Amino acid sequence: MRYWSVLFEMFNWKDYQGCFMMRRLLCLVFISAHLSIANAAPSPIEKQRSNYDLATKAWEDGDLKRYRALKESLKSYPLYPYLEYNELKASLSTVTSKQIDAFLEEHTDSYLGIALRKRWLAQLASREKWQDYKKYYQDQVKTDTLACWQVWAEYKTGDQSALKKAGDLWTVGKSMPDECNPLFKEWQSKIGIDAKTAWERHKLAVQNGEKGLAKYIRGLLPKKEQALAELHSKVIANTKTLENKGLFTGDEAKLKEIVLEGLYKQAYRNPLNTLSLWKHYKKSLSIDSASGHPILNRVAISLLWSGNITQAENIYNQYKLGDDKEVIEEFVRFHLKRKQWQDVANWLGKLNKDDQSSDYARYWLARALENGAKLSKENITANDLYTELAKERSYYGFLAADKVKQPYSLAHKPVNASDELIALVYQKPGIQRAQELFILGKRPEARAEWYTTIDSFSKEELTAAASLTNQWGWHRQSIETMAKAQYWDDVNIRFPVVYETNFLEASRESNGTPTLLMAIARQESALLDDAISPVGAMGLMQVMPATAKETAKKAGIEFKNKDELLDPPKNIKIGAHYVHLLLEEFDQNRVLAIAAYNAGPHRVRTWLSRSKKSLEHDIWVEAIPFNETRKYVKNVLAYSVIYSHQLGKPLPLMTSLELGNTL
Repeated sequence: MRYWSVLFEMFNWKDYQGCFMMRRLLCLVFISAHLSIANAAPSPIEKQRSNYDLATKAWEDGDLKRYRALKESLKSYPLYPYLEYNELKASLSTVTSKQIDAFLEEHTDSYLGIALRKRWLAQLASREKWQDYKKYYQDQVKTDTLACWQVWAEYKTGDQSALKKAGDLWTVGKSMPDECNPLFKEWQSKIGIDAKTAWERHKLAVQNGEKGLAKYIRGLLPKKEQALAELHSKVIANTKTLENKGLFTGDEAKLKEIVLEGLYKQAYRNPLNTLSLWKHYKKSLSIDSASGHPILNRVAISLLWSGNITQAENIYNQYKLGDDKEVIEEFVRFHLKRKQWQDVANWLGKLNKDDQSSDYARYWLARALENGAKLSKENITANDLYTELAKERSYYGFLAADKVKQPYSLAHKPVNASDELIALVYQKPGIQRAQELFILGKRPEARAEWYTTIDSFSKEELTAAASLTNQWGWHRQSIETMAKAQYWDDVNIRFPVVYETNFLEASRESNGTPTLLMAIARQESALLDDAISPVGAMGLMQVMPATAKETAKKAGIEFKNKDELLDPPKNIKIGAHYVHLLLEEFDQNRVLAIAAYNAGPHRVRTWLSRSKKSLEHDIWVEAIPFNETRKYVKNVLAYSVIYSHQLGKPLPLMTSLELGNTL
């Protein structure tokens, strides 16, 4: 905590939650300072924040006299440019280019600069000031509409060759904005749409499920190509069309594209039929073997899912599928479920060198050796592999540590950002604006400022920026910024302890473990408390509203509407009780409860019925059919270990109950 003045200004005294991220002594200093100044006058920055809110309201109310008086007091406030931006945005039809230039020069490459540039370009286009448009256009502000206008501006100011660029803009698998129509109409009139370009767009439209657009594009193709395009649409809509082999004759390259795409689409659903059709079309259309590898990989995987190992191996060997990671790992999973350890080792040996060095490959090779598998060349033991792997901070590293009875390695290496570098990063106006917006609760604007500002940062600047947001308590940004920097070893920043009181209280109420709840929140939302997923899951623990309603009813928790899930304490409380219900259903087995939290209890019950309580916990996790759920379970278990160390109460990766039962 290097910047006392900055931290005092941003600290939210309504919630001592931030103290859990600080050393205890520093936390006490902060609380003592707060208590000593509780009745003091607002600080200058607090006064400015208040005036900014008042100025914003005055502007919205049209009280310009009051607005101007407040604005005058805010010239040193980081968010002052927002007031200038709002004024310019409201008067784009009357402002001068000199005013625009002054703002853009001061805020080059900033979120506000980019936002104003986009609006100004739209204004210039509406006035057909194409020469000026070219002056202000930059690729960093590119949208479909602005890109179309840029090409149109070049053409309208005398560059006839600019029309050639229209083809690239037009060749996309979606409908383009109406603003692009003048450009496209002129392009079609002067140059015309060649068959190759139209075919490419038709293909993209079909792949994107844009049926209306595909139908329109078909009408632009020559008659022969229209028939092929229609066939493409039919194959993607229903791959059984491929069984009518008479439709696919000739030496047309596009026929090969259609067939390959259709076979790839249906390979998982109908592997044997796909294999039969591949053999036919490979010969009849003279398709090279390598083009079929993605299809045959899927065929082999699907056969493995149904237990047909012999045919899957025959396909792999006959077509020389090589070291494709996806198909090899599926073979490994097949043999793991049957505890065929020599086969596990053999298939792991087919991975390329980089993949063989992964934690996954090393762990399962060690397990295979431990269970009697032999290696033809290498003289290495299971203990050797476990001992080396135990140095890693990962799910497999923790499994290995348990095998050789070593302490878990967190491999914590704090970011070594100097005070000078952090100070330099903090001096960037975009960083200060992001901080203010975060403090004011304007999260979308804060994120926009942050992402725009750090976009061009070096790795060192990114880690310094992550240190800042960690100090502010803006943990999602810290986590994402560290990922952008590809710095994985500062455990305190990547796995911060936040809302500790709420997690502890919720775990007590639900008879749960706080570290499991923290791990789920970290995996689900990366600690973004206002996260809303595309399917509607909300808050820290990404609880679905329907699940929240049902859980709250069972647990006797007051729950009125889904917006309450964006309140961290309520979200944690309901999420904790849902985890409790899952643990009850699955006999306190966290592996199963975690899988159910991600994929649903019904799927976990199905998977259990297939395994018939014959698999150790690590094999069962590896055998989960869904890639997402498999990774989810591994991450949450590993994160639980990390958070138990963060709380100073280390817990094992697996409990004795979990280790003692097969799944």
